[in-house]
Amino acid sequence: MPAVPCPHRKLTFVYVRDVAEIITRAAEHPSNIGQRYLAGKEQRSMREIVTWTAETAGVPPPRLTLPAAAAATAGAALLTGVARVTKKPPPFGLSLDEVATIRQKIRFDGSKAERELGISYTPVIAGVRDMVRAMRRPVDPAAAAELPGGAPRRAASPPPGNAKRTPQDPQREMMDRWNPSEIVFFGAVKALQLLRRAGVTSPEDAWRRMTRAFFRTEHSKHGIGVFNLRVPGGERPTDHTEATRWLVEALGESLRTDRYLHRALRWSAVGVKVIPHHTVDLLEAGFRADGSIASVTFHPDPSSAPRLEPQPRTAVEEAFITAYNATRGIPDKRLPRALLARGMREVYSAATAAPSSGDRAEARAFLSRLLSSVLVNVETASPGTGFAESAARFQPPPLLARKHPGAGGLSVFFRLHPDLSAADVWFRASHILIEGSPLAAIAGRLRETCGITEELRIPAAWAEGGLASCSICSLDASGPVVMCHDFVDTAPLFETRDRLRAAGHKAVTGGITLPGLLLWGLGQQEAFKGRKMLLPVHMPATNGTDATLRITFIRPSRFDREPDRLQAFLSFQTELNHLVDECRRDQGVYCQMLDAFSIWPAPLQSATVRLLPAAIEVAAGTTGLTTMPWAQAVIVPMSDVHVEGYVAVGNLQLPTEDGHTVGSICVKARGERSALLMEAVRRAVADIGRLTGAAEGN
Repeated sequence: MPAVPCPHRKLTFVYVRDVAEIITRAAEHPSNIGQRYLAGKEQRSMREIVTWTAETAGVPPPRLTLPAAAAATAGAALLTGVARVTKKPPPFGLSLDEVATIRQKIRFDGSKAERELGISYTPVIAGVRDMVRAMRRPVDPAAAAELPGGAPRRAASPPPGNAKRTPQDPQREMMDRWNPSEIVFFGAVKALQLLRRAGVTSPEDAWRRMTRAFFRTEHSKHGIGVFNLRVPGGERPTDHTEATRWLVEALGESLRTDRYLHRALRWSAVGVKVIPHHTVDLLEAGFRADGSIASVTFHPDPSSAPRLEPQPRTAVEEAFITAYNATRGIPDKRLPRALLARGMREVYSAATAAPSSGDRAEARAFLSRLLSSVLVNVETASPGTGFAESAARFQPPPLLARKHPGAGGLSVFFRLHPDLSAADVWFRASHILIEGSPLAAIAGRLRETCGITEELRIPAAWAEGGLASCSICSLDASGPVVMCHDFVDTAPLFETRDRLRAAGHKAVTGGITLPGLLLWGLGQQEAFKGRKMLLPVHMPATNGTDATLRITFIRPSRFDREPDRLQAFLSFQTELNHLVDECRRDQGVYCQMLDAFSIWPAPLQSATVRLLPAAIEVAAGTTGLTTMPWAQAVIVPMSDVHVEGYVAVGNLQLPTEDGHTVGSICVKARGERSALLMEAVRRAVADIGRLTGAAEGN
C-alpha cells in the first residue's frame, strides 16, 4: 500500500469472529425478534490500523498520506475506474465508496451486544495480528479451524483422478498477466463490448474479419496432403501431358460446386475484402526452379467462357507471366495490388492489345480472372527406384517458389508418381476464404472422384526420426519464415491417454484428449515454457452460415503450482475442456473478445497488434496448436499474431510399413526457431508419460 488514505479519520472496527458470534447469539436468543445490534466498539484511526498491520507483517509502513479530498478525487476515482474496466476489486481496496465511508467518520457504540448477548469484543490489534497470520498461512483442512471464521478460504486440491475446475474470473482468465499496454487493450475490448450491447454489430463473422487482419501472407496459409490418388481416365496415361489433363479435369469437376470457391479477394492499400466471384477457373502454371512462371494454361469455368478472342487473350496471359515474374519478390501484403497494376501496364503496352476502352475493360476482366483462379501445378517425380519410400515424396511443395497471385484462395499441387499411375496432391488455402474442414471436404471429393491406388503406409524410416524437411516458405522485413514437416512416432500419446483412462482419470470432465496431452507436453518444453497458447475450435457449417472457427487460449505453466505432475495435468485438462466447451457453445470470455473485435475494422486490428504487442501476448499468446485429424499430412498456418511460431498436427494414427503409428507434424517459425520447435514437439510426444505423471504409476 503506497499511502495511508485519510490518516486521521476514525472509524469503528470489529473482529470478524466477533461479528459471527453476535449473529449466532442474536439468532439463538428467544426474545430477540425485531432487535437490532451494531457490531463494533473500538474506534481507531486509519493510520493506527495501517501501522499495526505493517508492524505485524514485518514491512515498513507507508510513508505517504492522502488527505480525504485528494483521496476521493484522485486516487479512489482512478482505481475505481480501473476496477470497472477490469471487473476486479480496486487495488488496495480504495474505491470511491470506501473513501466516502472513511470520510463520514463512522463511529458508533456497540455495547448493546455486550450487555444483552454477553459477548466480549476482541481487541482490534489482536484481530489485525490474526488477519496477517491467516493471510500468510497455507490453507489446508487441518488448519481450517484456526482461521478466522473457522473455514478455509478455498478447498484443498482434489485427489488425482477427480480434478474439478476452480471457477475463474473471466477477466483474470483472459488477462492472467498485467502490464500498462494490457490496461489500454482491455479498455478497448470493454468499449467495443459496450458498443455491441448498444446494438452495433458486424455483418461479418468474427473469425472471418480477424483473418482479413492477420492472415494476409503466404506463411499464414494452411494446407493438407492426400497420397496415392489414382490418375483418372480408365487406363494409365501415356505421358505427363495426358496425366495432367485428366487430373485437371477431375479437379475442376470436384471444385466448381463448392460455394467457398465462388469468392475472391480484393486487395487495397489498407487491407483485403472478400467479394463474390461467379466462376471457378483453373490456372495451370509451369514453374521454373527459381519460382518464376514459364507458361500458363487457362481452364475457364464452363459456365462463363472469356469474351476475348484468342490473340488478345494470349497477350494478357503473356502480360500476366511478365508481371508475375517481375513482382514475385514484393512482400506478400503488397503483391496482389502490385501484380494487378504491373499486369495492366503490360497489357496496355503490348502491341497486340486492342486500344479501345471496351477491349481494355475486357482485358482487365480477363486478367482479374487469371489472378482469382485456382492455381494448379503438376510435376512428375524423377524416375528411378525408391520413390515410394523417399523422403522427398512426403515433403510439401516449395511454397516460396509456388506463390499464388493473391486474389484466389486455393492452390493445388500434384506430384505424379514416376509411372504416372498415381499422384500425391497438396492443397493450400487462405484462411480468409476457406477453413480446414471445408478444405478437407474439397480434398475428399477429389479422392472420391479419382479413387486411390492403395492405402497409405508411411515408410518405416520415418518412425525412427531424422527425416524432417525444412524450407523457407515466406520472406518479409522480419526475416525468413521456415516450415518444417515430419512424421513422428505417436504411440506414447495413445499409451499415456489409455493409461490415464484405465486409472480412472477419464472422470475428468470432457475426458483425456490428445490436444490436451500435446499442449501440456509442449508447455513443459523450453521453447514453449511460460507461453500462452492458442487452440482453434472448429465450428461446422449450419443453415445459412459457413464453417468457421472459434478460438480459446491457455497458459500451461499456470498449472505448475499443483503438488504433483499428475494433479497439475488433470487440472490443466479440466480447464482446457471447459474452455473448448464454452467455444463450441459460442460462449466464454475469448468468444466475447472475438465478437467485440468483429466491429473493429481489420486495419485497426492490425494496428493494435503493432502498437500493443505486450498486450496481445498476454491476451492471445504468441504461439499455438492446430489439430486437423482428417489430414494425412498438414501445412501449418502462422498468423501475424503468433510471432514465436505455430504447430499443426494431422492424423496421428497413420500406419507405417513395420506396424507402428506416426502422425504428421508441421511447424512454422522465423529462422532457426522452426527446427527448435520441431525438436520440442518430438521430445514432448516421446516423453509425455513422464510429463503428465502417468508413467509414475499415480
